Amino acid sequence: MPKAYEPELGQMCFGNAWNAIDLLAAFPAASEYLCALRDLTCEDFAYWDFANETFEAHDYWWGDEEAPEASRPNFRCGQVEIRWYKYPGRGTTTNSDLTSDQWRALFSKCIASVTPKERA
Repeated sequence: MPKAYEPELGQMCFGNAWNAIDLLAAFPAASEYLCALRDLTCEDFAYWDFANETFEAHDYWWGDEEAPEASRPNFRCGQVEIRWYKYPGRGTTTNSDLTSDQWRALFSKCIASVTPKERA
């Protein structure tokens, strides 16, 4: 059974939405995969806003909480959604209860989907 996520106080009061499952408790390497994807698809210090046919990824939304960007997940691949608080690895949650092998396969598929033209 996956560990239920309990947001920190700042996230609970002021942060964007989160999912029910604590991703880093379920798959600790997730933040490393997310950072690798960000490095692969985003210029240094740029806002991460990437999408291809396999996945989409967006930095934490710091703007108006009523804006559509505030409710979208930070990462989506198919039906799998990942959200984080401020940066990947902090308050990182998911809607999917996958095994470690399934997480590795999902992230590997995303990395493989980035064409040389899309690389930062």
